[in-house]
Amino acid sequence: MEMTMTDKSLDRSRNARLAALLVAAAAWTTGTAALAEQLPLDRPTTVNGIVATCTGSGDNERQSAQGTNNPVRFEFVGGYGQYLGNETVSVADSKSNPIASVFCGSAWVLMQLPPGRYQVTAEMPGAATQTQWVSVSDSGPQQAVFFRYPEKRAGEPRGHGGCGRGLDRGRFPIAATLTGRWLSPR
Repeated sequence: MEMTMTDKSLDRSRNARLAALLVAAAAWTTGTAALAEQLPLDRPTTVNGIVATCTGSGDNERQSAQGTNNPVRFEFVGGYGQYLGNETVSVADSKSNPIASVFCGSAWVLMQLPPGRYQVTAEMPGAATQTQWVSVSDSGPQQAVFFRYPEKRAGEPRGHGGCGRGLDRGRFPIAATLTGRWLSPR
């Protein structure tokens, strides 16, 4: 069977569409950070029906965040106990259907998730992607979910990934650890 010029151009067009679809699928599965909604600091923002807040930069923000009606608080902590920022948090339902993806420049992401079981993926520059399953109930205290990263991230000082960058040099303590002790520079 001999192909005509029209058949060849249709075949090329079909191959081009298939290639574009494959590239889009690859970008979707590997580039959730590019699709994330950037959250303003300390202002609740609705993303796909979920209220999310990026906070945790200072003592006042952390204290007020703990008293809110957000059932889940995601915290990002380095190996020295310091808070980290600049993370992307993606939440999917129990069947892995995407619900929301947000970028936060601070240490905590608060979310008003309805009761259920969720797959939460955290991405941070220079660190491995982490995934945890989280169950949210309809009552009880705010649940803290920790994402812990190794002591050193590629190209980052030990200080907070957002505010306070570089405070690990000199005579200044860098941050209070999760146990309440202060770390001094080495």
